[in-house]
Amino acid sequence: MKINVKTKDFLLALKKTYFEKYSNLPILNYYHFKFNSINKQLIIESTNLENRLVNSIYANGEQSFSICVPMINKWVEELEINGYFRQIRYKSNKLLDLIKLLDESGEDILEIEINLENLLITVIYSFGKSEFKCLSSEEFPVEFRK
Repeated sequence: MKINVKTKDFLLALKKTYFEKYSNLPILNYYHFKFNSINKQLIIESTNLENRLVNSIYANGEQSFSICVPMINKWVEELEINGYFRQIRYKSNKLLDLIKLLDESGEDILEIEINLENLLITVIYSFGKSEFKCLSSEEFPVEFRK
């Protein structure tokens, strides 16, 4: 299934629903995307279990869906500096960073392919595409999955 969104609207919605702090509970590091094909609304939400952030934008698509998309990625790298090993910790929002770059490059409309069977979304733009491994929406906290 596919949806089309305006890049600027999508970027603003991602920014408004972004939690800066990394959580040890993996699902809290994901956006929850819900698309309703009847009213053409893509609802983007996130939670830290104390607060809930929600935003919706217009999206054009044929089929409703719900999926959890990575918001914060974290990794640790060990480097040897002057004979000592040091851990360097990184944190990023690859989806938000990508959409910022696409907005700056003048990309107006994005096509997003959703594969619920393989739990993947693919953001397709004029000069390429990027895939993101997702989680089932069933894992998103129930009290926020309305």
